[in-house]
Amino acid sequence: MPQEPSRAAASASATVESTRGETSPPLNVTVTGAQGLDLIGTYTPAGEAAAPAVLLLHMYGTDRRSWQPLLEGLAAAGIASLAIDLRGHGDTGGSEDWELAQQDVAAAFEWLRTNPDVDPSRVGVVGASIGANLALVQAASHPDEVAGAALLSPGMDYFRVKIEGLAQKAIGVPLFLAASEDDGYSAETVRILAGEAPGEHTPTVFDGASHGTDMFASHPELADQLIRFLLEAFSQ
Repeated sequence: MPQEPSRAAASASATVESTRGETSPPLNVTVTGAQGLDLIGTYTPAGEAAAPAVLLLHMYGTDRRSWQPLLEGLAAAGIASLAIDLRGHGDTGGSEDWELAQQDVAAAFEWLRTNPDVDPSRVGVVGASIGANLALVQAASHPDEVAGAALLSPGMDYFRVKIEGLAQKAIGVPLFLAASEDDGYSAETVRILAGEAPGEHTPTVFDGASHGTDMFASHPELADQLIRFLLEAFSQ
């Protein structure tokens, strides 16, 4: 079974024009996950009421801090965000368990969707590598609640989180699919998902071999592309 490689935190910057005037500081939060595990996260408000929001799911071996530069771009675009440390990673305790992690993601998504500052009809999910697989599981399980899903370097099977056929179940959920050409397993996966998903979903395949959030450093334009995708998804 292919295993997801461990990756260092990436840096990225988004240049999408700001849609709000004031910056709201990020907040450390705790979300109750499966079996009562405390999931540690960073919630970055958008500075406005009833804002769209996105749940961010990191790669294996990293933590929520790998999204830090992207958080500023999201907030500047008026999108609130919740970046969590998956179980066994970062400041979240417990041990790795990718079946329970799927329940954790559902709990974190519900926390975000029911936040009084968030518009529950405009909540998306973004994941990198194993986080991308978890994001698609959430979108396929709750297509009526997920306004859009972005998958960076997914794989058909990471740690037994298998996503074959799930794109077909994410009915009505816009998908953003991205990978690097020389990251062959992920490149092939995004092409498969684009073919499986209802509607039109054209994958973005970059040159090189960077994986997951590492693509932000190798391809700075990815941050803007991702944020613009979310804005369009939230406007539908």
